[in-house]
Amino acid sequence: MSLSVLIVDDSKLARALLKDALPKNWDVDIREATDGKEALIACRERKVDLMFLDLTMPEVDGYQVLKALQAEDSMPFVIVVTADIQPKARERVLALGAKAFLGKCITPEDISRVLEENGFL
Repeated sequence: MSLSVLIVDDSKLARALLKDALPKNWDVDIREATDGKEALIACRERKVDLMFLDLTMPEVDGYQVLKALQAEDSMPFVIVVTADIQPKARERVLALGAKAFLGKCITPEDISRVLEENGFL
């Protein structure tokens, strides 16, 4: 059974780069959302096992997504991938239920390491 993966970022390029950095031949069903609002709709429509979430997005940002998922008790495994690598941002997202925090410009090795450490590979 394939893993349900949701990539959430308002940048089409960032979504494509992240998708390309995922392990090859990984049994996953990848969906994309262009903002936090779409991400919440996707999570409500169908179970999401793993989410890659940007923080800075218009309308509904990554922090708001985490708060909403936490309130709904429907939190997937969330890996935040953001350009905002300040320690306070990291602390805040982990307190809101994210399981990992990566700065943008990540490599396939960065992703594989986090996935391996958390039993996804």
